[in-house]
This record gives sequence, C-alpha cells and structure tokens, in this order.
Amino acid sequence: MRPLLSTTRMRSALFSVSRSSAKTSVPFHRVYTSAVESEDPDIKVVNEWLPTLSGRKATVDAVIDPSWANLLSATIAESPSEHSGLSQPPPLHPRSFKKGDVLPPFWHLIYFHRPTTREQISNDGHELLFSPPSPPFVRRMWAGGSISWNPWYPLTIGQSAQLELSLSKLETKVGRKSGRMVLVSESREHITNANWSVRERRDVVYLKGPGAGSASNDSSVGGSNQAQASEDKPFDFSRSLVPDRIMLFRFSALTFNSHRIHFDLPYVQHEGHSDLLVHGPLISLLLLELCSRHVPTRTITKWNYRAYSPFYVDKPLQLRGKLIDDPKGAGFAELWAVDDQGNVGMRGIVGFG
Repeated sequence: MRPLLSTTRMRSALFSVSRSSAKTSVPFHRVYTSAVESEDPDIKVVNEWLPTLSGRKATVDAVIDPSWANLLSATIAESPSEHSGLSQPPPLHPRSFKKGDVLPPFWHLIYFHRPTTREQISNDGHELLFSPPSPPFVRRMWAGGSISWNPWYPLTIGQSAQLELSLSKLETKVGRKSGRMVLVSESREHITNANWSVRERRDVVYLKGPGAGSASNDSSVGGSNQAQASEDKPFDFSRSLVPDRIMLFRFSALTFNSHRIHFDLPYVQHEGHSDLLVHGPLISLLLLELCSRHVPTRTITKWNYRAYSPFYVDKPLQLRGKLIDDPKGAGFAELWAVDDQGNVGMRGIVGFG
C-alpha cells in the first residue's frame, strides 16, 4: 500500500520546517480582502487588535534541570505490553537523566515558561501574549506545527539556554463547521552558546465560543473527513495506551499549562465535549517517543505535524509509525495517532539526520 505521503512530498514538507521556523516579521496589515469581509464585525475586531502586536516578543531563560526530565519520564512511563514491533522490550523503569545527557525530542516543552500571573491569562487558562480579543475568540486549540533540532548543538541536561519568542504569522479563516477563526503562528527559537538548538513553529487556532457562530462540539481544524483511519493501513510499530486523569494533571503541571480543557470537567462540558481533552503536545511527544524507541539508531532532526480532532481522557488510543526509505537522505517516518473511534486525530512526518 502507498504511504500517507509520497517521499517527494515528505522531503518538501520537512525542508519547509527550517525555512518557516526562522525568525520572520509579521505584516501588520488589514486581514480582509473584500468589501463584504470589511463589514464583518469579527474582522473589525481583529484589525483593531493588529496594531497592538507590533514589536511584541519575549525571551525566557531556563536551566535544563534533570529533575524535571525525570518527572516527565515517570509521567509517560511505558510497559512492554503497550508495544508491538519492538526488537527489544522497553525498560522496566523510567529513564533517569543526568548532567550532560541530550534532551529527547520535544521535551523542551517542560522548560522555558513565562512566569505569567493570573492577570496575564484568559478565563479558560491560556496565556494572553498573542491571543486575539476575547470575546469573541474565546476558545483555544493547538493545531500543529513544525520543529527542527540542531544535532550539532542539542539541548543537554544541566546547561543554560534561552528562548526567543515572537509572532511569525496571523490570519483569519472560516471553517466549514467551526466558523470564523484566527490562526496564530508563534516562532520559538531555543539558543545555547550563541547557537540555535531547537527551532519551532507553533500553530494555535482561536475559535468563537459556543453559541457565537461556531459549533460547540467540533474541535477539528482539518475536518473529520480528513481524519478517518483505515484499519488495514500498514504500520511497522505501534503503542496502545489509555491517557488517564493523573497523566493529564502531571503533564499540565510540568508544562505550566493552566488550560481548563485538561482538568475542569464542568467547563469542558459547557464547551460541548464529553470529557477532558488530552493535550495535543502530549500526543505529539508520545509519537516522537514511539519513533525513538523503535528506531534508536537514527537521530530525529525534523518533525512536521497537524492535529485533526481531539483525544479524550480514559479512552484508548493507538500510536503508530511506518518507516519510509529515501534514497536521497536518511529517510522518514510517518507517525499518526488513532482514537477509540478509528479517527486519525494527529498525523506527522519525522525526518532523520
């Protein structure tokens, strides 16, 4: 069977990671393109907000402390029964990190947090630095992103590093079910010893609240029709797990994430969901962990991914991966996550260096 994407398209998509992750300036111009859109009250709100973003950026210093890495290791600890396709079973105990160890891919999420006060976060718990006006855009969703890792200057345990955070892109869209939305892309460059270690583009979507012209129970950006899994689609390795409330709580704490959709059940139900939502970044991190576990001899240098639909707490999910040979490089891996209904809620491409 054919892979999800051709080798040529994979190479093209991953090459764009490095380019899109570089620092860019945001063109602060009006976002509408027609007379009809110019009269849209939501567009007017966004246009009034745009000038306030000019020059807005932040830096965060951090020490890559081993204790935090060890806590994350315990949070996502795995068991042999969860895996298929492993040549060797995972260790019985979580990994332990010490000074000088290279931080695994995507683990930088537990560091580099701005010390935001209560006044600097919204009612639903997310940071306001690049958030559009609320109301009307009161609902936040992690939509995906792209990351490059520098194999020559990796983040390592015990070292000091700095995050430079800026806005790289902003646009409005209209979803088939979700209505008007604002897509915010953040540029995040992690620097050690005057060299970049991690470059990340983080895509976040802001939606209108329930009853404000958007579907309260539709949290997919890509659309559910794009997120159907084929049960006979081949994969080389997989992991089955059930994210529970303890895992979600611990991950929220480690990532300084106060978004209420991960811990406040009444709030989540008011938003139209049946239960707490699993963090999109947690799914992304677990997919990369799966790949590292099954392909330990290769170094992950790129990751380009997209979220399609939510995953819910206490529901089984399948993490899957397939290796794709590339005669012009070190190869790729397709990674995807499947929920208990058979929907692919996240999909991405890993590039090896």
